[in-house]
Amino acid sequence: MRIESIKLQNFRNIEWAELTLSGRQHFFVGPNAQGKTNLLEAVGLITALRSFRTYQDFSPLIRTGEQEARLHHSRHVFLDGQKLRSWADFLGKFVTVVFASGDRQWVAGAPGLRRKWLDTTISCLDPEYFEALRRYSKALVARNRLLKTKGSADVLQSMDRVMAKDGLVIIQARTQHMHRLAELFLEVYLQLTDGREQAIMAYAPDTQVQSVQELEDLWQKHLSRDFLYGQTQKGPHRDDLVFEINATAVRDFASEGQQRSAVLAMRLAQMRYMHAKLGIAPVLLADDILNELDQTREQRFWSLIPQGTQLLATATELPRSDCVAQLWDVCAGRFDLRALQPIMTAAL
Repeated sequence: MRIESIKLQNFRNIEWAELTLSGRQHFFVGPNAQGKTNLLEAVGLITALRSFRTYQDFSPLIRTGEQEARLHHSRHVFLDGQKLRSWADFLGKFVTVVFASGDRQWVAGAPGLRRKWLDTTISCLDPEYFEALRRYSKALVARNRLLKTKGSADVLQSMDRVMAKDGLVIIQARTQHMHRLAELFLEVYLQLTDGREQAIMAYAPDTQVQSVQELEDLWQKHLSRDFLYGQTQKGPHRDDLVFEINATAVRDFASEGQQRSAVLAMRLAQMRYMHAKLGIAPVLLADDILNELDQTREQRFWSLIPQGTQLLATATELPRSDCVAQLWDVCAGRFDLRALQPIMTAAL
């Protein structure tokens, strides 16, 4: 599957754009703040139904001075001859993997970022997980509201009984999927560093429970503390992922280059895992990541992208990559097709 065309109207700084995408490799080249990232954001919004920059608040997406923004695309998704209409039907049918400048926060920032990455990955593969996560998140908000208002302990216990079922589904699914994701992460990291460094990505659950009853009992055990803080202190909503390079914590001690390599390995592992599970190659959105890579890392990054993957990449200058690509010049929200031409780079 691939994106064939996209139309945008009043999207951030883009008043109007209509692009026909030919081939598999597409590079959008121009100075900063001209609209390159905005285009990738629009593609991500269409394919994932959310922005990889603002997440839930769509108001910044509308061009200044306008009341609405419109995105049109020519892709239709059918399954066994039936057109998909709902979000549940859409989930996992057309996936994108985003590489963006500043992504080091995925390994060095708050745990919520890493949970979001893992939840997005699993949700594309497992609709039951997505529904369990949605119910759990909604119940967690309600539980925390009761804790803050010093609500009834009996009501909380009743809520916990239902909430624990979804909590266990989340924990078990994360454990299962992370096993293979961790293997792929190590595999990719070794390729990125030519085997010079060992790296691990591991699931760090907040709670070690094996049953619904154990999770329910855990919440009851910590109920007094939860009332004190006005929020649920234990549970899968506090899970994390840990990263190590040569037995050293990436978050605290790794260099910026090592952190960037860890993020690349994380995303490439995600892409390989989704491809293997879904039988569909994700569309790769690479937003200005080339400026953060030295030539060796950049060459290895390109070599690890599976052949036939559709790539939409932004840069301030032409990439150091041996490929035939569709090139677009970007200026002030305008996209001008330059050529479909080879981009040649001297071998390392």
